[in-house]
Amino acid sequence: MRKHIGKLHDSDLVKAMSLVYSVPGDIAEIGVFKGELFNRLCGFAEARGCIAHAFDSFVGMEDPTGNDDGYYQRGRFNIGGPRAFVTFMDSYKVDRDRYAVHPGFIPDCFATARSLSFAFVYVDVDHYYPTLVSALWAFSHLRPGGVVGFDDYFSDGPSRLASRAIKQVLAMSNLDIVLETDNHQLFVRTGA
Repeated sequence: MRKHIGKLHDSDLVKAMSLVYSVPGDIAEIGVFKGELFNRLCGFAEARGCIAHAFDSFVGMEDPTGNDDGYYQRGRFNIGGPRAFVTFMDSYKVDRDRYAVHPGFIPDCFATARSLSFAFVYVDVDHYYPTLVSALWAFSHLRPGGVVGFDDYFSDGPSRLASRAIKQVLAMSNLDIVLETDNHQLFVRTGA
């Protein structure tokens, strides 16, 4: 039995990244917290010869909306700002030129990345609205064959928080599910 529900395990990350092996474009994570997964994504980006992009407020979450059932109050997951995130990345020994930091709440954090395109984007922002907006933004910047991954997807569980937004995106888009983990992650790409 795996521990840490919601943590993307190495074997699942390798499977997900193998799906975009030949797809050009950068790698991004939206909602990076202290960079545990982002550190691993930076390794894949370096091997691909591209840049990893970290999108986050770095000062915690915004207020929950009615779609969030009161979960995760304002400021939850505050790490102290973008400089604190860079310090975490330094502790992982990730070269600063291998990644870019895009601070701000969603959608403001996307303003500095309008012209970028991605092979892989991972969305882990917990609340409904930022998950929905992040998914729509990610698909609009995804290269053909690229993959968007989501954390906190419960296919047969309650439709709340991020899972509600993910199900809404799946219902309104031409998407193919390419990987669903037993630890509540879902990976999709646009269909033909």
